[in-house]
Amino acid sequence: MVERQLNESRKAIHFDSPMLQDAISCSLKLLDVEALKPADNGHFTLPDLESRRGADPKWAATLDTLRPPPESGKRDYQWRRDCPIRPVTFDAPDGIDDSVVQLHLSLRLVQRLLGRFTSQGFVYDDLSRACLATSDDSIPRVVLLGRISVYGPHASRLHEEVITITARWTPPEGRTKPLAPFARDGEQRTMELLQQNLGPGLQREVPAAVRERLTAAIRGDVDDLHAHLHPRGEDASADAVKKLKARGEAEASELIRILQEQRKRVITELAKNKDWQQLELGLNDDEQKQRESDIKHWESWLTNVDGDLQREPDRIREFYSVKSHRIEPVGLVYLMPLQAIEQK
Repeated sequence: MVERQLNESRKAIHFDSPMLQDAISCSLKLLDVEALKPADNGHFTLPDLESRRGADPKWAATLDTLRPPPESGKRDYQWRRDCPIRPVTFDAPDGIDDSVVQLHLSLRLVQRLLGRFTSQGFVYDDLSRACLATSDDSIPRVVLLGRISVYGPHASRLHEEVITITARWTPPEGRTKPLAPFARDGEQRTMELLQQNLGPGLQREVPAAVRERLTAAIRGDVDDLHAHLHPRGEDASADAVKKLKARGEAEASELIRILQEQRKRVITELAKNKDWQQLELGLNDDEQKQRESDIKHWESWLTNVDGDLQREPDRIREFYSVKSHRIEPVGLVYLMPLQAIEQK
């Protein structure tokens, strides 16, 4: 059952270990350090994040989570010197293995590195960079990546989703009208090509003239496609609201079921022990005190459970209630025909 739930979770968030590895390596490069280095048995070693020039000293506390726990309980210089950072892996070890750390989405290091991508998207004053990929397809394409963030009470982030606007790219000087998004089939084909050609080692050298030409087109291309991003984002937001509401109702109903079943068990247990003084004359003083304490606890729990049945499901529903959402562009990708680039 646990394995089934794990597989369902992976499908729900489209989790893929190689993609996480690429994202971690990309974030490390943005920090001006080397990417992950392959080691033995599918393990990797991290670059030096804490002692490099200009490093953030707060990295020390984050990296400490990758060291073996101190036997003395003291996380000091001596412990850091004697306990180097362990190798990391993206797959669960076959057995219990304290010599390696599995990188997963909830790990503090991973969250901090991925935070570089989730904290901010495009800043309109600095639309100077985009991702350029090549393909064997004959059509030049452009993809605007947008992000929709849905927030609940106290600005809690309930849902985040990347949405795409894809189009056939034409040089700005030859356009008679703004870029127009592909229909469903064209978008599907574009995303398939993008997935196929963004893997490590698949990219070719792009001439400087092509890079300069595309860089000059970024602002106009974003403006053309951004007009289509908001409607797509609103549709995704409405769908997220429905799913979050359904999830809140499902969790609330499950909690009600659990509390009601627990109430039945407590009532049954109290009935069995109504005359416990007569039935358990062989109990010693400590056992009698413990039984009496249990009965008082059960009676107190029954007194409060009706209120819990009202408050707690409502609290869950409120947690999943959407208060606001945000739609923003976060990236631009050009997918250019390799043949056309090689002719430049």
